[in-house]
Amino acid sequence: MTGPALLSDFLRVRIEEGPLPTDDALALVLPLLGQVEALHERGLVSPLEGLAEVRVDGGRAWFPEALARPIRRNAKVGELGARESEALDVVGHAKVVTDVDQGWSEVESLSVAAGTGPVERRCYVPGFRSWEHTLGHHDPLTDTFVLGLILGSVLLGLDLGEEGDLRTFASARENLFRLNPGLNPVVAKAIVRMTELDRHRRPQDLGRLGKTLENYRDQEVDFDFDLARVAGFKERDPKGRRQVILSRLQERLFEVTRRNRLLHFRSTLQSVNLTQASVPMVLDVRSIRPDQLLTWGPVLRRLVVDGDPIPLGRYLRFEDHVFLPGVLDQIRAEARRDRAEYGFSQLRLVLCMLRWTDLKETRERFESPLVLIPVELEKKKGVRDVHLLRPLTAEAEVNPVVRHVFRQSYGIDLPESLDLAETDLDAFFDFLVKRVQASEPGVSLEKIEHPRIELIHDRARRRLDQYRRRARSGARSARSFQSLDYSYGPESFAPLGLKLFEARVRAPETRLRSLLDETPRTRSFAVPELTPGAVAERDSLHYHLKTDAAGNPYAWEFDLCSLTLTNLRSRKMSLVRDYEGLLSQDVPSDSFDRVFSLAPRAPEEALPEEPFEARFPVVPCDPTQSSSIAAVANGRSLIVQGPPGTGKSQTITNLIAELVARGKRVLFVCEKRAAIDVVHHRLKQSGLEEIVCLVHDSQQDKKAVIQDLKATYEGWLARTSDEPGRREREREDLVRSIRRDLAPIEQYDRAVLGVPEPAGIAVQGLIERLLEIGPSAPPLDPIEAERLPAYRAWVENEGALRRLQSLVEEIEPTGVLARHPLRRLSPALADEARPVERVSRAVAEARTLLAEITDRLEASDLPRRGWDGLAALLALEAYSRMATPFLERGALELLEPGSTLSKEAAKLLAEQEALVANVARRKDATVGWRSKLSPNDTEAALGQAREVQGALGFLKPAWWRLRRLLGERYDFRSSAVRPTRVQVLEWLLEEHRAEAAAREGEERIESRFGLGKPEELRRRLDEARAELAAGSRPIRELHERLLSGSGGGLAILGELGAAGRSAMDLRDALHGVVERPESLGLDELRAQLEGIREALSQVSEFLSCLAALAALPAGLADSFRDLPCEARGVEAALAWKAFREALRSDRVLGRFSSLERSLGVRRVEEAYRRWLAANAGTVLERARGRFFENVRLSSLPDAGLPADQKARKRAYVRGRKELERELGKSMRFRSIRELLQSEAGPVILDLKPVWLMSPLSVSDALPLDSRQFDVTVFDEASQIRLEDAVPCLFRSGQVVVVGDQMQLPPTSFFSAANTEEESFTVEENGEVVEYDLDSDSLLHHSEKSLPATMLGWHYRSRSESLISFSNAAFYGNGLLTVPERVVAGRPMDEICPHPGTGAGIDTDAILARPVSFHHLAEGVYSDRRNEGEARHVAELVRALLLRGDRPTIAVVAFSEAQQGEIEGALQELARTDEDFARRYEAELEREDDDQFVGLLVKNLENIQGDERDVVILSVCYGRDPQGKVRMNFGPINQSGGERRLNVAFSRAKRHMAVVSSMRGADITNDFNDGAACLKRYLRYAEATSKGDAEGARRVLDELAPARRKESFQAETAAVQLAESLRDRGYEVDLDVGTSRFRCPLAIRRPGEAEYRLAVFLDTRRHFAETERLGRDVLKPALLRSFGWRSEFVFAREWLLEPDAVLLRLEARLAGVEPEVAPAQSSAPEPEPESAPELELEPEPEPEPGREPGPDPDPVSGSPADEEPELKKTLGVELDGFSFQRYLEFVGGGSSKFWEIRVRDCESFVRFGRIGTAGQERVARHATSTAAETEARKLADSKARKGYVVKERPGSA
Repeated sequence: MTGPALLSDFLRVRIEEGPLPTDDALALVLPLLGQVEALHERGLVSPLEGLAEVRVDGGRAWFPEALARPIRRNAKVGELGARESEALDVVGHAKVVTDVDQGWSEVESLSVAAGTGPVERRCYVPGFRSWEHTLGHHDPLTDTFVLGLILGSVLLGLDLGEEGDLRTFASARENLFRLNPGLNPVVAKAIVRMTELDRHRRPQDLGRLGKTLENYRDQEVDFDFDLARVAGFKERDPKGRRQVILSRLQERLFEVTRRNRLLHFRSTLQSVNLTQASVPMVLDVRSIRPDQLLTWGPVLRRLVVDGDPIPLGRYLRFEDHVFLPGVLDQIRAEARRDRAEYGFSQLRLVLCMLRWTDLKETRERFESPLVLIPVELEKKKGVRDVHLLRPLTAEAEVNPVVRHVFRQSYGIDLPESLDLAETDLDAFFDFLVKRVQASEPGVSLEKIEHPRIELIHDRARRRLDQYRRRARSGARSARSFQSLDYSYGPESFAPLGLKLFEARVRAPETRLRSLLDETPRTRSFAVPELTPGAVAERDSLHYHLKTDAAGNPYAWEFDLCSLTLTNLRSRKMSLVRDYEGLLSQDVPSDSFDRVFSLAPRAPEEALPEEPFEARFPVVPCDPTQSSSIAAVANGRSLIVQGPPGTGKSQTITNLIAELVARGKRVLFVCEKRAAIDVVHHRLKQSGLEEIVCLVHDSQQDKKAVIQDLKATYEGWLARTSDEPGRREREREDLVRSIRRDLAPIEQYDRAVLGVPEPAGIAVQGLIERLLEIGPSAPPLDPIEAERLPAYRAWVENEGALRRLQSLVEEIEPTGVLARHPLRRLSPALADEARPVERVSRAVAEARTLLAEITDRLEASDLPRRGWDGLAALLALEAYSRMATPFLERGALELLEPGSTLSKEAAKLLAEQEALVANVARRKDATVGWRSKLSPNDTEAALGQAREVQGALGFLKPAWWRLRRLLGERYDFRSSAVRPTRVQVLEWLLEEHRAEAAAREGEERIESRFGLGKPEELRRRLDEARAELAAGSRPIRELHERLLSGSGGGLAILGELGAAGRSAMDLRDALHGVVERPESLGLDELRAQLEGIREALSQVSEFLSCLAALAALPAGLADSFRDLPCEARGVEAALAWKAFREALRSDRVLGRFSSLERSLGVRRVEEAYRRWLAANAGTVLERARGRFFENVRLSSLPDAGLPADQKARKRAYVRGRKELERELGKSMRFRSIRELLQSEAGPVILDLKPVWLMSPLSVSDALPLDSRQFDVTVFDEASQIRLEDAVPCLFRSGQVVVVGDQMQLPPTSFFSAANTEEESFTVEENGEVVEYDLDSDSLLHHSEKSLPATMLGWHYRSRSESLISFSNAAFYGNGLLTVPERVVAGRPMDEICPHPGTGAGIDTDAILARPVSFHHLAEGVYSDRRNEGEARHVAELVRALLLRGDRPTIAVVAFSEAQQGEIEGALQELARTDEDFARRYEAELEREDDDQFVGLLVKNLENIQGDERDVVILSVCYGRDPQGKVRMNFGPINQSGGERRLNVAFSRAKRHMAVVSSMRGADITNDFNDGAACLKRYLRYAEATSKGDAEGARRVLDELAPARRKESFQAETAAVQLAESLRDRGYEVDLDVGTSRFRCPLAIRRPGEAEYRLAVFLDTRRHFAETERLGRDVLKPALLRSFGWRSEFVFAREWLLEPDAVLLRLEARLAGVEPEVAPAQSSAPEPEPESAPELELEPEPEPEPGREPGPDPDPVSGSPADEEPELKKTLGVELDGFSFQRYLEFVGGGSSKFWEIRVRDCESFVRFGRIGTAGQERVARHATSTAAETEARKLADSKARKGYVVKERPGSA
């Protein structure tokens, strides 16, 4: 007998033989997995770090228990495990090696590590280890990883401990079927998930994983893995792929295991066999009449066909079957819940049961419902309740699962449905007999038309004394076991542990359960006193109903006597018809192809921002919603991720309006009825209900749909006289009004964001910088300021300037470069080899030259003024050099343009210019000369030419000589007309004469002035005059002295020239040593040189500064050298210069005020509200217009119409007639599907371009035609299963998928039950329901192929603390949440309740905080329940219901068992408290605005989609009776369990009460994502509850590390403004908020718990948002809806006029509101009640336990004590009132006013028609705060309805 082998050896041998069969592999690995799971339960880990310690014995792997290890952690694992990108999923790393010389490249995957050392990224590591192991980290997730490698090895035939096989596995991991085609897809998915490199994607619970693998044959196959098994799937053409996908999805509709009650029907408490219940319990069966029994027959058929109700009381024996009322009530309640949840009932009456046997495979016996009809169960209450069963249609369904099985297995095609009005079930039986026997003649199908019974004769003989002893013994045993926890003795059924049962076991009765439960009859154990051994005999006759001919597989039964009423959940089978049509017709679909595309998701190009006037929102629409809608409107299919509370229904409403406005038809699809109703409600509120068709149940809603169509059709035809385009014009007027009010704001924004050329940065940045550097600019005169360089130079050299300043601070104590003696040294010295020597030599030489210059200047006898500078001397030298020639020739007067000599020169030069011009003209005439004759030869030749020019001249020899001469020297062909020889010679002679005259003029000028030729003279004059004109005043004075003729002119010029030459030498000597010495005066230069000489020892140290100066532009470096301030002062001087220039160049910058902006924004808000109403009217008008256009076309004569229009017209006419016939009916309407398939379809879709339906209703009611709709919009797509959604995709060409990947997936019915205490399934209404977080929802699948956008504004939570955790944990802090008005960080008492003690609950104290943490120290978790928590939750609900403000309430339990415990606790309280019972019953039915808002008690699995003011969360888990906290948290432990928590955490609107028996520190399994999330939330809730803001912030920072990196540094303007307000006695907090939406300043008075005012500034963060309507209009409106008051301040105003800004803010803090001037709009005012409110959520109500609103009193004294200057500035006199507002409304024939005032605790309201005294009401309130709050709410509500704030008449 051999011992156990090492697993590594076993794998090495076994892998050579190939992969193991699945069952053998699981038999090997599952014991090991179970062993590891047990260690995890104990907080230990396995030795799975390699396979050295793992053994194999008997085909099972294991390891010695003693080798268990403690968990080891390494912080670096968290760093490597974090997401590499917030926006993308990094799925792998690769290295590309390129050989440039050889021209090849190689791609090497980095997914597998080459060695075994520590890794730098997540990768696979050889040796059956995880990458975490290499870092010294070992926790349960690493064990899961190694188990996955082991399982993969044995099933794939690879040794994953070897690097080569590991690379093979890594490359094929996306499709393991390439390695083993026979691999089971469930197991393949498990391997892939277990071997994820991303730790967070691995299975979190080994227990669930083990059960999945153990029952892998019963698990649903992941769709992607299912497709991967199809050979060559990716290579197929689109049509082939479509067929594969559809066939696979169709198969998923059919569940052929025993879990499917449509195939394996079993009786439960949710079903009633009506036939059995109608059989009376009589002793003589002969007394039973046929009409007493409820079976299928002519009577029942007539009732079904006529639609008459079936009176169950006539048939059912309620007196014999006392359970019937309770069961019927439960069935009715379940049907009602289905209708409320999904929009349709799944209640069916089974008319026929088919009992049959699978003769091909399992030979298993089946009892299947065969024929079903939808019914409705009604109950009429009375002394004796009446139950009626109403058939909804005469068309019966044939069980689609049976049809599928019969077709697949036996080739028998059964009809989809049976019309019972035309076909009887007898005919269907005959049809079925023929088909079955044709397939298998041995099968006999028997029709059962009468209930079959079996009579039983029984004779009882009993020895009475033995019976008596046994009875008494049973009674004694019952009394002796009072402490047992079961209810009845197993033999005698005597009560056991009755008190314990009553107190602990029996649940409190509900209305349904009290009817369902049957009280056990009291048994009597007394027996007659008979003699011992006496025997009693009794004969009896009874019967039971036989239901099956058991044992004969060929005996099948068609049973018409098992009429069964049950909720079958068969509705999904309506999809079968669609799939059959899709597969048979091969319907193409762009939407389908896009969702199932195999191509990588390409990045979408960003759309240009759409102007608001091109949009058609009908409810307020934020920028994230607008961008999503714009993408859809542009034809894109996409996903809209909608986190909780971000306005998904709001977005969908606007999207529908947008699409209809563009002429498109929309199909809206959602699984849940509530979500459909919300969208319908919003469309109805917007006035668009006319174009909407709402279908929940195609059968039950058919009549309502027809009536709605009739109302719309007739209503539209009756309104043909309406003025077309009226609402369009109103809308355009409103758009112009909005544009007009936005224009100044836009203009100012452009100016502030503009970049002036001299500034180099935007004006906004310039203002911000000026605020930062403060008043540090040195005083400069205008000339000095003018010399400053542009600020652009500073911006472009900022880095170099910082370096220079730091160097200056090292060598100059003051930090001012201008105070350093070496500041004038040239930067070129930094490159010198011997800089000190060079400086020393240059300074010595310069000092000598300076002395010479001084001597020369003194000798010149000129005043020193004007010559004291090197630059002046150099200019003087240039003048001397220029003027000396003129002075020497006495021609200095030439430099004066008006002098006589100058005029003479000008005349001579002009004459000479004319002569030269004449020469040029003459030369133009002689261009034909090749070689010109001299002047003398020219004259001689001309004489001869004239002599021989006659007719006979050629007879003379001279003619021939002249001809030869000119032919050689002149080109006669150069002229178009050949000249004569005389002409040619004359032209040449004229040229010679002109040249001679020009020479004479030149000689004349040269001799007259002696300054060279004319050109030279002109050049000298121009240069000298220009130099003289540009010369300084001293040069001009010297020139005038020389002109005056004073003696010694040449001597003076000589001295000055010598001094200038010395200055040039001085300049040359200092070149490269002193920077720009010519800019210094002689004395200053002398002082500088002296300073340099004395500081020679510092030259070396100063070289680094010189190098830094060299990097700067000259002007900027000079400013640094010259200005007596630090760099900050230099920058300030430059910035102020640039800012003033910007103000001068754009007057808007200086004139537009923030107060004007605020008033303009309020006008835009008012116009925006009216614009939304106009949009709705326009959408409706356009829809009607399209209908009227087709009506108009149908009324035109055929003549003149094109052929296509003729066909359209005729079809539309026929369609209208067909629709009118249907609308004229009062009953027996055609189905919606038939109507839409008929010619009436286009007319119906014109009337109703928007349809709201569930996926199943779509398949029921809509034809399979993609042309009927343009866009399909799915909502809550994470809860729509893929197979349900696909048929909807074929209804349109574009798809929009709306959902949230961080919320719950679809519910999966018919899943396998789990017997473990903490199973991953839940039981809901008798069905076992599994929530698979990796299931194939539409959203999950669409994410792979469709681009996504995300809604980012959160509206639900009235307190930011309610959503901050989810925002950080699940959405990367990407949601924009409104900051909280309540001041954070106020300490609060801990809540430690003691339920059942009678202590009252202070709800005011609880609701004063947004999150309250109720720690029940004595709470015990047992049997999936926590009784203490349940009692406390019930008491908390009671306390809340007894409040006057009636908040809406939801209770969320972490398990269904705890949900039941809480419901029981509530019912128990109701039994003992009549007042609470009355309120409790009313709360269960509470509705508001046709929406159910009553009390909810739900669990994690079904709370999604609900919201309430107050949510009470019962954690349930905690210490068990032994005091230990188990780390098994049920569904939270599963993969994706944190998403369940996200749903629960985000349901509250105003308050979250967390009731928990444990604290966060009690949870230790941090490696589990769900448990870690719960742990952090408990910590967060406890910290928030106690007012520990810092503790809560630490938790949020842990959740979103990027949040810590995100800089929300308060901007300078906000900081300075805050400091000034603090100096005035206010308390100011900066950057209030936890999301991207921050209040830069939040202001309150000392001691106040809420902020009075939020202040926003036009800083960089403000302009980062580019969508102007969202930033400037919607955000302020959102703030107001949350109770904030806000003010906007320009940073420019704070820079220039801080006192005025402070004064205005103090006025707002005192409650003074700016008056809003009415918008200048030509659009008529809509009726106030018809326009939607400009609120993104409802008006805030007073939060429970706290009166909102700021206290209007100032810090000290009353409002009358405010500074008079304040009131004067604002033009408002409060007259002792802390608040007053006067409003008017004029329009629509009305002219009304409201005046609202508050003094102390009284509010005064006066209202009526304008011009009358009106009515006045006075109300007294509890506090002045309450009075002002109510007054503000009233004023705001009037403003939203169109009232405009005005000056009160007579107030002047």
